[in-house]
Amino acid sequence: MSVLDDLKMIHERDAQDALGVALNQWQQLKETYNLPQIEGHFDNIVYAGMGGSSLSASLSQTWPGHKLPFEVCRTYDIPSYVTNRTFFICCSFSGNTEETLSALAQAEAKNAVIVVITNGGKLAEIAQTKGYPLAKLPNIPQPRYATLAILKAVVEALAAASLCDSSCVTDLEDYAEELKTQLDKYRPDVPTASNPTKQLAQELVGSSVVVYASSLFYPI
Repeated sequence: MSVLDDLKMIHERDAQDALGVALNQWQQLKETYNLPQIEGHFDNIVYAGMGGSSLSASLSQTWPGHKLPFEVCRTYDIPSYVTNRTFFICCSFSGNTEETLSALAQAEAKNAVIVVITNGGKLAEIAQTKGYPLAKLPNIPQPRYATLAILKAVVEALAAASLCDSSCVTDLEDYAEELKTQLDKYRPDVPTASNPTKQLAQELVGSSVVVYASSLFYPI
C-alpha cells in the first residue's frame, strides 16, 4: 500500500485537519453576508488586509476583476490618494490585526466609504458601533483557510456598491456544487490509482518544485 493511502498516517501528520478544511471549502461559497446597498460615486478601490486575509483581494483581481483602479494595502499606511470617493474594504480575519486597524483609522480620517470583513475582534466592534457594512466571516481555523469565504464577501461588497455585476455573487454560489464534485476526487480515502493529486505528489518526490503562472492565474 502506498504511504499516501495510509489514512492513519495522514491523520497523524494532519492533526489540525487541514485536508478536511480544504475539502469543505466549497461550503464557503454558500455563505451569505446580506450587505446593504452601498451608495456612492467612486474613483478607486482600496483593500486593507494582511497575510491570509489579503489572498482573496489578489484573487479578485483575476475574477471578477475591477472596473476602477484597485490596490491592496498590506501596511499601516493607506495610499495618499484615498478620499471620500474611495471604496475602502477593510479585512482582518481575527479583527485585531494592528496594521489593518491603523489603515481603517486613516481611511476614516479621509471619509472613505468603508466596508468591513472580519470574524470578530476590534474590527467587528468598530463596524457595529459606527454602522459600517459588516460581512461576518464563519469560524474557520486560520485565515488562509478562509480564502473563498473572504472572496465571497469581497464580491458581495463590490456588488452592493455596483462595482461588479450582481450575477457574480450567484456565479460563486452556483460554482460551489461543481467545486465539491471536483474535490471529491482528491479525498484522502480515494486510492492513489484513482487520485490525481496523490499521483502528482508521487511524480514530484525528490524534485524542486517551481510554479510558473500568467498574470491571470498567479493569485491562485
